Amino acid sequence: MSVIKTRRNFVCAYEPIAEDYFVETWLRGEPNRYRLLTQTIDRYDEAVAWAVGVADEMECPIEVVPITALEFIDRLRRQRLAT
Repeated sequence: MSVIKTRRNFVCAYEPIAEDYFVETWLRGEPNRYRLLTQTIDRYDEAVAWAVGVADEMECPIEVVPITALEFIDRLRRQRLAT
């Protein structure tokens, strides 16, 4: 994981592995985390650059988290069951 410090905040960017298909951008709020965006893994560098660019405007740190297709499907399934 890379921790990228900005002027008044920071971004935690988890390194992708070969099995990752998506990248999620999260705002680490209190008491919950909030998913801002999910993109395909080929946009990982763009996701990190965007997070660094807006980090100082946020109250909380931003996380950039690569995930596998199975993790993505599992989260969608849990969301559907919760509604």
